[in-house]
Amino acid sequence: MQTLWIVSEGSPGHDSQSVGLGLLLADRLKLEVVNVKGRVNARGWQRALIKRRMGKAGRPLPQTVLDKYFQIEIPEDKPKPDLIISSGGKSVLCAKTWVQRFGAKFIYLGEQKRFPDAWFDVIVSPVADDARPNAIICEIVPTPVSPASVAEAAAGIDRPEGRLWTMVIGGRSRSQLFESADWSALAEGMNQLASRHGIRWLLTTSRRTGPEAETVLKQTLEPQHVADAIWWSEAPRRQLYAFLGMGEFAFVTLDSVTMISEAVASGRPVVSIPASQQQIPKESFLNGLYKSLIASRRMVSLKPTELAAFDPLATDFSILKTPILNQLVDQVVSRLGD
Repeated sequence: MQTLWIVSEGSPGHDSQSVGLGLLLADRLKLEVVNVKGRVNARGWQRALIKRRMGKAGRPLPQTVLDKYFQIEIPEDKPKPDLIISSGGKSVLCAKTWVQRFGAKFIYLGEQKRFPDAWFDVIVSPVADDARPNAIICEIVPTPVSPASVAEAAAGIDRPEGRLWTMVIGGRSRSQLFESADWSALAEGMNQLASRHGIRWLLTTSRRTGPEAETVLKQTLEPQHVADAIWWSEAPRRQLYAFLGMGEFAFVTLDSVTMISEAVASGRPVVSIPASQQQIPKESFLNGLYKSLIASRRMVSLKPTELAAFDPLATDFSILKTPILNQLVDQVVSRLGD
């Protein structure tokens, strides 16, 4: 039996992508799965020197360099890899070293313009117009979420009565500069939508939200419009998938491409909510990804101050009905066989 190493850099979002695709590939190709950790801890200038040392061919790093500049965790007595999957730039240098050292093939998930294309056998790319021969374009970042998985999660908890919409709130990020005024406007928009359409909200915040933003939301949001709320800074519960499964619509702040992808993959109409002030670099893949999702009618985008104007009957959504990973596995298996 051949072996798949799934390399984690310690980021939940990236790990979810790698594990989701890896487990399906392992099932399809009858692979033994080994979960390892490989994360570069060097500073920026040190990473640049390490990358330069590897060169265009991706020469493997000496073990002394891995020991000094990387956090490595490999279970004992596990077989060497025939295939390696990773996601996230901090995993690439050690993953490529193992690829070279063991003669494995390398699947990378995500934007990887910082590294030579030739380092990878397959790139699962979120860039809508990616024309590289080793790239497979995925309209959202890979996620194990599907209409069936959120329905299963929803069946596992008691459903509140009545019509429900779901609100998934992240927080301020490098690209989405949410301020207190945004959270106030978002909560007021939720109040108006609930009153107008006779719905209640399933709301969850996240680690990124923080107690200050949660306080603003709670001060503005009227309790009668809330069916259930997870305030992450106070009492975290991992019920996002159940909330997606129970809601007619999924409203999601635009600070997390993983949250947006999970909402789209759940088979729900998605309303994305950007901050009033954004700083998305023109060259970022996020611009193309979000524009593509809007153009394909997977989602619409409304700022917090525009939220109250949302009309569910006036918007023609195109719902993603097929699990994204099922499509992706077929493409990856075909590409690996080329």
